[in-house]
Amino acid sequence: MISGENILRVLERAKERKSNFYDFYLLLAETGIRRGEALALKWDNIDFNKKIIYIEENIQDVLEFDATGQVIGRKRIQKEPKTPSSIRTVFISDELIELLKKRKKQQLIDKMKYRDKYKDEGFVFATKYGNAILESNVRRDLNKIKKEILIFPNLAVMIFVTLLLQIFSMYLQM
Repeated sequence: MISGENILRVLERAKERKSNFYDFYLLLAETGIRRGEALALKWDNIDFNKKIIYIEENIQDVLEFDATGQVIGRKRIQKEPKTPSSIRTVFISDELIELLKKRKKQQLIDKMKYRDKYKDEGFVFATKYGNAILESNVRRDLNKIKKEILIFPNLAVMIFVTLLLQIFSMYLQM
């Protein structure tokens, strides 16, 4: 969980480094929707005139295992949110509207550029080939940003390890 102040720092840094996910982060911060709901968002779920989005689906990437319990891959599950109250309408800002319009324009360029390879599934947050982006890619980008601005998700673990190293160092000097 990231504090309000740190959310602003993440957004600033994502904007500075021209992260492909800046609009994704802004959507999460501005609306409070879940990552899986943002990943499942389709262009049909956005009303640009009313400045609202309709949350109707969720995407989860889950691991697949063989009979011995070994991981054999990942599987993407797209479904309705867990509860009926999760299906909702959310208002968005003018800034986010403009960013989403830019993203849509870029997708049209990608669609023309990668004609045969482009698989248009209607996702707002899609790869250059039209597939929904993977949550792991978003997580990787976010972790880089958090490191750059010195937000450590496991600060307690880092402090503990640092103390252990100091104690070990003192022990070796004895």
